[in-house]
Amino acid sequence: MSGKFLLILCKYHIPSLLCGAMIFILCVIRIPQQEEAITFPNFDKVVHFTMYFTFSLLYISENFFSNPAKKKKPVRLYLMTILLSILIGGVIEIIQSDLTTYRSGDIIDWFFDMGGAMLAIILASIFRYISLKRNRKVLAGT
Repeated sequence: MSGKFLLILCKYHIPSLLCGAMIFILCVIRIPQQEEAITFPNFDKVVHFTMYFTFSLLYISENFFSNPAKKKKPVRLYLMTILLSILIGGVIEIIQSDLTTYRSGDIIDWFFDMGGAMLAIILASIFRYISLKRNRKVLAGT
């Protein structure tokens, strides 16, 4: 039962859609100023990087889980992942700069969005390589 439920969630990209919606909400809401908040320089860049890393890793994982054939030739999946991150990140930065008065769009944030997506792709590629190598050893009987 739980396997079918997980397959349905992944097939329809529910986790990555929820993550994308959360990113959108967090990027367009007004965050109240906090006087005693612990901050460090460029904290927002770390947040952008982490959000898009998570989004991209979810998207790739969902595709690998729901369609194992994509593990064999993942280039199209990786291109789609980076294109989605570029598009979503760009649209959000435009919305922040043009449609809100309390947020400002920043191209550097957009670059960090893409950086998070790229790291997710690199880690997924490494994991895929290790997994394929391990499977070959198992099939060879060593």
